[in-house]
Order: sequence, then structure tokens, then C-alpha cells
Amino acid sequence: KDSTTKYWGYKDLKGKVIVPANLERFTTADTFYNVIEAHQKTGLSDETYFLFRNGKKIRKSSGIDFDFNYDCESENKIIFRDIKKDRVGFLGKEGIIIIPAVYNMAHPFFNNMAIVYRNAKKQCDNFGEDTATCENYSWVDGETIIINQKNEVLISNIKSNTNNINWYSKTINNTELDSSIVVSFIGTDSSIYSFIDYEKEFKKWFDTKFMLFLNHENDSALKDCYFQQMKYWQFKSSRWYNISKKDFLIQYPQNVLKSVFNNEHIKQIVISAQPLNQLVFKENEYRNFFTSCGAHFKERYPLFEVLISTYKKRKKKLTSKLFSEFDKSYALDYQENFDFIRTNNNNYKLIEVTIK
Repeated sequence: KDSTTKYWGYKDLKGKVIVPANLERFTTADTFYNVIEAHQKTGLSDETYFLFRNGKKIRKSSGIDFDFNYDCESENKIIFRDIKKDRVGFLGKEGIIIIPAVYNMAHPFFNNMAIVYRNAKKQCDNFGEDTATCENYSWVDGETIIINQKNEVLISNIKSNTNNINWYSKTINNTELDSSIVVSFIGTDSSIYSFIDYEKEFKKWFDTKFMLFLNHENDSALKDCYFQQMKYWQFKSSRWYNISKKDFLIQYPQNVLKSVFNNEHIKQIVISAQPLNQLVFKENEYRNFFTSCGAHFKERYPLFEVLISTYKKRKKKLTSKLFSEFDKSYALDYQENFDFIRTNNNNYKLIEVTIK
């Protein structure tokens, strides 16, 4: 960052300036691999373009941005939008169109596959607005498909949720799979594509391993369920703390016990996928969990939160019909969360907790 102009550029690892500091910070890639989407202000004009490692610039088509969150390179590809067609495709690392702009929306490539949407209709978030001019819109009534890097349709007309798919676990026509954690789709060539569902995998691991290890608080298997460097939020001080797993186990032995996770009548336990917060996990040991644009790399390192809501009995029962029978008798007392992240060795580690 240029301290005078407040603009940004890129240096190589030896400190040599490769891209002058003339870019505004809408470009969020902290590492320039092959291509970035750049935003530059010259005088009174603004310009957005793709900047390639070889110095090439492409201005003819716009990149994807939602409130100035630009797309980031993934597997040597970046999404671009053809403004005239109002469709998206993919550019390769040399600036050549490798997948034409024929889709309504697209997600980045992971393991040589990408989810794209076609044959959809644009719908303004504020109903009644002109779809040609509305600022906020979505695509509806389209078809969700999976393509490969050759733009071949592998799977069409997907109806189920794909948010928790482990793209790197893909197998084809594999009959020896754990059906309790796998989702499968019939491909366009009638092959069966199977993937691990991260959420199903985590819930099974949590029930059959983590909860079992809690019976043996001093066992090495339980210690292996903790990330080496953890973070915890303390209600009393209202702030984050860094702590090693060794110190956490010594200082807070009562905070992660089997009794904490018992789903009693006055407790509600909800497991859900959550993003890893880059503003909290800023240190180098967490760097691999984020893309070069600072987004949580959930496609490889998903995080699941175990949220425990503890209720207390009300002194006086409510009578309003707006409340359920439970809420009439009980009020929320406090909440605790235990966040587990999947690591390179395919195990889940407790990385973040809240302490009452």
C-alpha cells in the first residue's frame, strides 16, 4: 500500500514492485498468481479490468462483483461477464476465453468442476422494478448443472443442496462407499457421480468419535480433536483470546465435557456450516483456510458450529398465543458454540469456542 496515495500494488517475494500501487482496494487478492480483477481510478474516471501476470489487460468484458467483492482466480480460471449478453463464462490464465459466456451464474472451479446456472430468468429483489436497470437481482427458474473445464455437462438438472459437497472426494460408479455420508447424482452419460457430504460426515464424526472420546478426557484421541492454536471468546471480558490446545485443556477442563453436549429438555443443540472469520483468524497458522481473496476456503476446509442454547424456566409463564408452549415456560439463558474445522488430514479439529 502506498502510504501517500493509499492505493495498492504488488511486489514479488524479493520486494521488487511488479504492479505499481495504482489500484483501489476493491481487488482483494493478496497473492497474484495468474490473473486479478483490478479497479483503477484515473482522474474522475473509474476503470475495472482483468490484469494478467504477463501484463495483458482485458477491458471488453466486466468481472463479477457483488458490492465490489470481485471474483478471485480458482484453478487458473476467473469468471467474467459479457455485459451485452448478460451472461458469464471463464477466462484462462493467459486471458483466452476457455468457457464462453452462456450461463446466467457460475461458481468457481474446484477439482476441475464448477456449478453453473442456465435458462434462468432475472428477478429484481424489489418486485416491480425493471430487470434491465435494477441494482439487486437474482436468477430464478433455471437449471443447476455441473460442468468440467472443457465445458462438458457432467451432471444436469440438480435439485438437491450442493452447499456441503466435498468436490475433491469425487468417485464414479463406486459401489463401496459409506452411504451414510455420501450424496450421488446420475451423470449425463448415466454414470453415478458420488461425493462426500461434509455435513453428514461431520455429524457422524461428532457422534461416533468426538462424543466417544469425551468419555476419556485425558486420552490422546481427545487431544487430537483440538487444533494446535485455538481461539476462544469470553463473555465476561467480551473479547477474543489465543490459546494453545495444551493450555486450553489445562485451564478449561470443565468446558468441553460430555455433559455439556447432552441434549436435555432445557438445551437445544444445532449443527450448521459457518464461515471462518478472517478478521478473527488473521495469523499465519490459519492462512491455508482462506483463498487468496480472503474468503473462507470452505470447499476444502469446511467449518461446522455446534451451537448449544441453554434455557431457564420463567418465573411466570407467558400466556400470549404468539409463543410456543415451550417458549411460554422457558426463556433463553445463554448460548455456547464449539466450532470444528476440517484439516488437511481429513480430520475435524476444535478451533473456536465461547466460554461462559
